[in-house]
Amino acid sequence: MTAQATQRLTAAQRGSHALDWVVAHAPELALFLVGVILRLSMHVSYGPRWGYDADLHWEVVKWIAVHGGQLPPVDLLFEAFHPPLFYELGALLVRLGGDNHSVQWISIIAGILRLGLLWLGLELYLPSRVARVSGLALAAILPVSVHMDGTLNGEGLGALLALGSMVLLPRAFASVGRRRWLWAAAIGTVFGVQLLTKISAAVGIAALGLVVLLEFFFATGLPWRERVARALPWSLALVIPILMTGWYFGRNVRDHGKPFVTSFDLKSQSGSMVEAEKLPFFDRRTLGYLCGWDSKIWSQPYYPTALDPHPRFFAVAIVSTFVDYYNFSFSDVDPGESAEPRANGRPLPAELLKVSQRSAVAGTVICLATVAAFFVCLVLVWRRRQWGQLAMLVTTLAAVASSLEFTIQYPLDYLGVIKSTYVQFGAAPLYATFGVAVAWASARRWRWPLLWLLSASVWAVAAYTLYCRLRVQLLPS
Repeated sequence: MTAQATQRLTAAQRGSHALDWVVAHAPELALFLVGVILRLSMHVSYGPRWGYDADLHWEVVKWIAVHGGQLPPVDLLFEAFHPPLFYELGALLVRLGGDNHSVQWISIIAGILRLGLLWLGLELYLPSRVARVSGLALAAILPVSVHMDGTLNGEGLGALLALGSMVLLPRAFASVGRRRWLWAAAIGTVFGVQLLTKISAAVGIAALGLVVLLEFFFATGLPWRERVARALPWSLALVIPILMTGWYFGRNVRDHGKPFVTSFDLKSQSGSMVEAEKLPFFDRRTLGYLCGWDSKIWSQPYYPTALDPHPRFFAVAIVSTFVDYYNFSFSDVDPGESAEPRANGRPLPAELLKVSQRSAVAGTVICLATVAAFFVCLVLVWRRRQWGQLAMLVTTLAAVASSLEFTIQYPLDYLGVIKSTYVQFGAAPLYATFGVAVAWASARRWRWPLLWLLSASVWAVAAYTLYCRLRVQLLPS
């Protein structure tokens, strides 16, 4: 056989293998394609200046573009306190001739890449295909994720980088010696880039540090020398981000006395905290804020439900995951229209309210199943000493805890301090634990009613997202 014939045969074999893979992964590919279409739709029918504080973020991009990449003083523009990576990338696009629609592509591409990376993570770490497909299905159509992936801010890019570091964690913890040093360096580098996008990366670093300590003290059958050898490489996950970001956060310390600056530290909003700062931290919210619930979110899943008169953190966090709670035009309704009725000052058509109500109820069911599976998985990975998987789960807990701490520190609900977008950098493991819940429900016939309930819930959430983005109706009106 000639070399040319061998090459043709090899190419044919590769083509056959590729086709076999496509056929074998048809459900996953279909779900991924749906997720991609939904995110692309944000460029077609979602105004880049419709999202949270979009005009204010755009002002920072334009300022940097005009000033040749120079960063504005933190207190010059309202959103200038955010780390610079998203704005620098946006300014580069503007200097190349782009506009705010061009900058919107940063979030869209980050969202598509994150969905693909999540699929890879599910394939790597979940043995059950039912769990993998279910987790990917939820990720593809989750309203807050799709919405975030078309907004003019750094949330989508930060969530992509956070997932990038988490996907590496199990491989890093499974390695020893030189390989662990290399993995830790890679994770530290991702942390550094993430810190230049969102300060939420600091929570991921803290969560990793906690798990490193747990491995050091609770790993079984290891001499102390080996424990030290396994812990030392993780110093790179702290040192590298400091080296990469010291110039930026050092500037904040010089100018404002702290590395992490929020809008409430600046003159523009510091006055709104005068009364709250008179109270001790734990007196700024009631116990009901943490433990209470408001069933009105199922009939009116829009601001100010569950905030006025009695704020409820988890009710708002859940409904803002599965519905555009603040009504920032996820449904492609121009906020400038004068139509009635309205929610948060923007139009709320009757058909939109109906699909929103269904998604709010279904989302609550999904959340309960996800949380239950999450804590089961937490116990299992602890018992098995699967430190990498434990680090991913602890990062999720830290993300929720940091959001809760932020809303207690700054109890200004009229400013929208409770947003599920704030915890998206730690949300990736929740898709996996939802998949675990579905797989468990499918494993025994007596559990099938739960399987049907979870499947119907995902369908109802998908119906909301597809109606908002593509005007496709999956359920009767």
